[in-house]
Amino acid sequence: MAKGYVVKTMDRDEVIPRHSIYEYDAVTIGVDTPKHKVGQKCRLSDGRVFHYALNGGVALVAPNLLQNAVTVANHWNMVSAVAAIGETQVSLVPTTANITKNQYANGYLWVNAGTGIGQCFKIRSNPAITATVAGLFQLYDPLVVALDATSRITIAYNPWANVIQCPAVPTGIPVGVTPIAVPATTATIEYYFWCQTWGPCAITNAAAAQVIGTPAMTQGTTAGGVIVGASITIPVVGWLYNSLQVTASEAVGCFLRISQ
Repeated sequence: MAKGYVVKTMDRDEVIPRHSIYEYDAVTIGVDTPKHKVGQKCRLSDGRVFHYALNGGVALVAPNLLQNAVTVANHWNMVSAVAAIGETQVSLVPTTANITKNQYANGYLWVNAGTGIGQCFKIRSNPAITATVAGLFQLYDPLVVALDATSRITIAYNPWANVIQCPAVPTGIPVGVTPIAVPATTATIEYYFWCQTWGPCAITNAAAAQVIGTPAMTQGTTAGGVIVGASITIPVVGWLYNSLQVTASEAVGCFLRISQ
């Protein structure tokens, strides 16, 4: 039977960090390899959870709330070549935006329309692909429904790949908090770090005061910050951990509830 993430996982549910959760890794592109796969999870004995993350193009400030990378235009609803049940590769043609080598490694591919709709797979790797030219995406698991000319495919980064500070007006989903400052990834060096996603943590306050009576903490109106409120219309990232009233831009206690 094929090995993968769904059929038979070959990855541990949790990993042991090869360095402190309060350090980052500087990886020279094409020479070094990251210590872990993006998205892998570390759970501490006190219940706090961290995911291995890759910073995007802007330096991160502790303890800011982070979001996933902004979706790349036209990397959705793409035409797929015919593929049989059991295939572990899918041929796609991006319409206008090029795709760099392994840009979507450990990200996700799903059938958003047509034959095979609803299938979702983790991406193993992808080659560099020029817009309007077909390229093969390698999957961890085999197709369970064949693809045909009606199938339409969307691809997305791993939630912890190329993360950015959550802007005042969110353009993605909250993925965690950076416990340390992390430099911006450049054309030659990638910066990896442990992004906290669950349990007690400090987080940037975006309001003049935090009140324990309305403890749900959501994305705030200030970049990288959170607010509390009784009426929730945007994703809840956690619960106020104490009722200490701090000014905006200071750190407040939060019981983070993004990913276990």
